[in-house]
Amino acid sequence: MEETFGANIEAEIAELENLIRQKRNSLEQKNNIVSEKELVRQSVMEMGNAGASRSGRLPTSSRAKSNSSGATSYLDHLDEESVAQVNQYIDKIERHGLKKTLKQVEENETPFIQDAVHDVLTDKLLEQLKKRGQAF
Repeated sequence: MEETFGANIEAEIAELENLIRQKRNSLEQKNNIVSEKELVRQSVMEMGNAGASRSGRLPTSSRAKSNSSGATSYLDHLDEESVAQVNQYIDKIERHGLKKTLKQVEENETPFIQDAVHDVLTDKLLEQLKKRGQAF
């Protein structure tokens, strides 16, 4: 069964896609080559710094320790307490949206947890964008 996003998360993902395109264009003008994953990661971090609040849902499968391709996840290298913290933030995205949750992470967590949330979210969003056929 195909999982769907709520309308507000769809709008945030469309905004993220625009940020990724802008970032790619900017880097191409400077003759820098950056991986798809790094483009998504930088855009997620930039989106979190914007801090606007919207609600929506991510797929319920967002709480995995590894991505659907079977590749190792950033969570595989964290202790159980850190994994629980990261997953709490991933779950909050379902209720509060990307921007509000990322702002909470930036305001309330250590750089270690911030980095882990960004990395896990980057993996999940990159996978979702590829499923949508988003060309980088």
